[in-house]
Amino acid sequence: MPGKEASEPQVSRRENKKLVRKAMIEAFGAEVETQDICTGTVTYTVIRLKGQSFNIAAIYGSKNPGAQSLWVKEAVWQDLNAEVRDDVHSVDVGLFNRGWQWALHTGDADDTMLSTVAKHCITWGKEEQVRKHQRAELKATRDAKRAERESRMEAKRAAWRAERESDDDTGTE
Repeated sequence: MPGKEASEPQVSRRENKKLVRKAMIEAFGAEVETQDICTGTVTYTVIRLKGQSFNIAAIYGSKNPGAQSLWVKEAVWQDLNAEVRDDVHSVDVGLFNRGWQWALHTGDADDTMLSTVAKHCITWGKEEQVRKHQRAELKATRDAKRAERESRMEAKRAAWRAERESDDDTGTE
């Protein structure tokens, strides 16, 4: 539609970055909270489920298609990979050692891929939350058993010490 392009003003690259970042955050919905983090010269936004301490995604700036990139974990990528369109630029970012393994770059605030990525990240985050809770319960059970064993062993040592002291007392009379 040539007429439409002429009537709409061109969005600057800086404004497009803001629009795409906002669209990425909105794709995650109300279940998440965000935090901007500045590490020297790099400022990025982490996304986590509300009330949780672990991140499910991050938004970094991008030079590739020109706007933003959404960074995800390997487990999310494994589920998401089959759904990623050929025109979505994906990069293995595991070598950066920031806790993320894949970056999906987009310059389009209306990209339908954003909601797909958000859905997979939220699903993974909820599953990870359950696994984290299960690990905590298992650790609590192990800690309780260890404390019980230590208590029984201490009682045995105390009985052994008391018996030895009584033997020493009877042997000196």
